[in-house]
Amino acid sequence: MKKIFVILGMHRSGTSLTSAGLHYAGLEFGNELMGANAGNPKGHWEDNDVVALNNRILSQLGLAWDYSGKIERDKLELAELDPLRQEACALIKSKVDKCDNYAFKDPRTVRLLPFWINIFDRLQENIEVNYIFVCRNPIDVCYSLAKRDNKSIAHSQLLWLHHNLDNLDLLLGKKTFCVDFYQFCKTPKASLKAVSNQLNFDSQDSEIELFAAEFLDLKLLTSNLDSFVTSQQKKLLSVCFDAYRLFKLLHLKRLEGAEAEQLARIRKHWLIMAEPLAEQLNIINDEIILLSKQVGDRALGEIKHQRQLLERLLKKSAQ
Repeated sequence: MKKIFVILGMHRSGTSLTSAGLHYAGLEFGNELMGANAGNPKGHWEDNDVVALNNRILSQLGLAWDYSGKIERDKLELAELDPLRQEACALIKSKVDKCDNYAFKDPRTVRLLPFWINIFDRLQENIEVNYIFVCRNPIDVCYSLAKRDNKSIAHSQLLWLHHNLDNLDLLLGKKTFCVDFYQFCKTPKASLKAVSNQLNFDSQDSEIELFAAEFLDLKLLTSNLDSFVTSQQKKLLSVCFDAYRLFKLLHLKRLEGAEAEQLARIRKHWLIMAEPLAEQLNIINDEIILLSKQVGDRALGEIKHQRQLLERLLKKSAQ
């Protein structure tokens, strides 16, 4: 039976580096990969076809990757998405036909997970689906998004929570293997070996050694804080830290047991908080835009005033 490995995680959570390691360990990411850029100098390891499809799903819903609200599941079941479902089925079939252990990652996938699970259910007779959930501490994600996209810490934390918790319940009971990015960076060889053993795909020690020795470059990370430093952050929502603490305990384990049950409870509390937090963020953003416009208008008026004074002075000098 063919296998597919879906790497899930928030933007800037280390899914690219983890995917690169998984490629060295034996997974095949296809030949349509997104190239490197300033944000990911060693490549994104994202399948361009999958990314394009995810962007079209979001566009159909009138959303973007950084939408701060919850993507309701009934929207992902709309009949209007049927053509994209058919396209997704054909796409995955074509990818899986070319290799035995096809893997793909795109941070948008975890927010569109109900759509993709529907696709995998349609193909379940032909493929075995495995999930690798990569979690990075929220402060590192905030720092990275601030550097790349100028995102506020408040917005980044909401995105972190949506990506990590909204569809967590759909992964319980499935073959979902957790990876904490901080620990992955500390022990890349042991982590990759553990993933390959748990998910039953062949890996070569020499290739994993090559990844750790030549590909992995921790200097490229914006930040890689340990748990103690993360816990001391005053701007970090408690729900973020509580969820991350449990994900960290699940490093190199299946998404099950006491930690998963606690995460499920945190998810329920988060879903109650999500909408008012998003509304509050929108209010703050509107106030910032209004304030910046007022400051901008005053600054523009001052510039005009100074220009008029200068023109008068020049006229007097010419007389």
